[in-house]
Amino acid sequence: PVSYNFGNCSSEKLPMICKKFGKKGLLIIPKNISLIEKRIRRILDKSNVNIDIFYLEEGEPTTTFIDTSAKKMEKHHFDFIIGLGGGSALDFAKTISLKFTNNDPIWEYANLSYRKPKKIKNKSIPVIAIPTTAGTGSEFTPYAVLDNNEINQKGTIQDKILFPKEAIIDPSLMLTMPKELTISTGLDAFSHALESYINKSKVSPLSEYFAIKS
Repeated sequence: PVSYNFGNCSSEKLPMICKKFGKKGLLIIPKNISLIEKRIRRILDKSNVNIDIFYLEEGEPTTTFIDTSAKKMEKHHFDFIIGLGGGSALDFAKTISLKFTNNDPIWEYANLSYRKPKKIKNKSIPVIAIPTTAGTGSEFTPYAVLDNNEINQKGTIQDKILFPKEAIIDPSLMLTMPKELTISTGLDAFSHALESYINKSKVSPLSEYFAIKS
C-alpha cells in the first residue's frame, strides 16, 4: 500500500510529494548525518512548504522519549511527517505520527505476549519515509519497534495504520553513510534473506525465490 519512488536523485521529488499532504511538515533526522541533511534541506528550500526539524539522539528512541516529544510538539499541528535515516528514525516518525492523534502512552499500543495491544482509534498523520541504510525496510512495513527502558523490554506495534504513505529510496543518499554503518546494515539485510531461505517452519517457493534474489 506504500507509494514509492526509487532511483538515484529520486529525493528531488520530495517537494512535490509534500504538497500532496499539506503545507506544514516535521522532518525527523538523526544528528549524525549532516551531509544528507544539507541536501534534503536544499531540496525542500525549493518549495513553499514550511518544515520544522526534530533531531534524534544516537540509539533507539525509548517509549518515554516518544511520549514526551509528542507532548512538546502537539500544538504545532503538522500536516505530514518526513522520516529520514535508518530504521530507528523511520520507526520514530511512524510512532510520533500515531501519538499526535492518539493520547495513550505509546507502550499501550505494543503487541506483547502477555497482553493484547490497545486499539488505535484515530488515523495517524501521513508519513514520508526516506531510508538512508539498507537494513530495515521500515519504509514498507506496518511495524514499529519500541524500547521501554523503564522495564528493560522491547515490543512492536503492528497495525496497518503505520504504513508510510510515501517512500523515497534514493541510493545516492546512502553513498554518504560511514563505511562501518554501510557494512553492518548490508549484513543485516543479508541475514534476513538467509534466514528466510533456511527457515523450515514456513517454507514457501516464493519466499525462497526472493531470498535468493536478495
